[in-house]
Amino acid sequence: MDMKEITVQLQDKARELLDQGKVDVVLGFEESSFPFRARPFFIWNKKDVDKITWSFFAESNLAVYLPQLNSYRVGIISRGCEVRSMVQLIKEKQVQRDKLVVIGVECRGIIDRKKIEKELPHKIIPQEVILKKEAIVVKSKEFNKVFPVEDYLCSQCERCCFPNPVISDFFIGEKTQLKKNAGSFPEITQLEQKSNPKRWDYFSQQFEKCIRCYACRNVCPMCYCEKCFVDNENPRWVNKEFAIRENLIFHLVRAMHLTGRCIGCGACSRVCPMEINLEYLTEKMEKEAKQLFGYQAGINLEEPSLLATFDLSDQQEFIE
Repeated sequence: MDMKEITVQLQDKARELLDQGKVDVVLGFEESSFPFRARPFFIWNKKDVDKITWSFFAESNLAVYLPQLNSYRVGIISRGCEVRSMVQLIKEKQVQRDKLVVIGVECRGIIDRKKIEKELPHKIIPQEVILKKEAIVVKSKEFNKVFPVEDYLCSQCERCCFPNPVISDFFIGEKTQLKKNAGSFPEITQLEQKSNPKRWDYFSQQFEKCIRCYACRNVCPMCYCEKCFVDNENPRWVNKEFAIRENLIFHLVRAMHLTGRCIGCGACSRVCPMEINLEYLTEKMEKEAKQLFGYQAGINLEEPSLLATFDLSDQQEFIE
């Protein structure tokens, strides 16, 4: 099924849910004024349903908005990553399942727009972007190029184990087949093979770039605290100065907070203006949770959260 067919069916389903009064609002995407982007869209009125779109450029995780919409009945257009985030939010009692209508949709992955932008000639502004099932065609007066989808996917999408929603009330499109790298952690494995000083050098170089804009925190569905630890003054966890030690404290504590909760959607890395590989920390914690405890976040509503359980048989390799 191509993007246009999916878009039409999503519009029809959203219109139906609003018309029948089953939801108060539908969360989806609409076209952006910027190329290679689709922006989150809140549809409160069925007259706006025709603005809904679906594309490879829908890069936000819509589940981030759900804790603020708890008093409404919400229909949400959801890929595997949004649904896993919802499962985790439901388990943490931030979202109520009976107030959600999950509109599952097929997902072939999200395009890493930065990869495409780096291949465009300097100062070229695309005049037309055509989405096909397996490719993206970018046109301007001086430029015309086809970008195969498989070559420009975000790294998280290339190894995603759950592209299809684990729960849904409706499903639109076709089930997505797993890619050959599904479930792998190639970059993490390479980092693990480096010596401690080399790993420290790598992360120091990465987080030295951080300007602490907190965009990564703001787009993360699991960062729903009313007041983040970095905003506390008493006690003060992080100083306001831009120093690598303060950056490291923020990112390391955030990674620990996400242990057993992060579903690896990659929204944090995609939004980072400094192009820091933020997922390396969260994927490391995800890998440890899977290997040590056989746990993957956002899969089963009935399974207790990782850090909410204790078992005497748990591995204790860090305790002497």
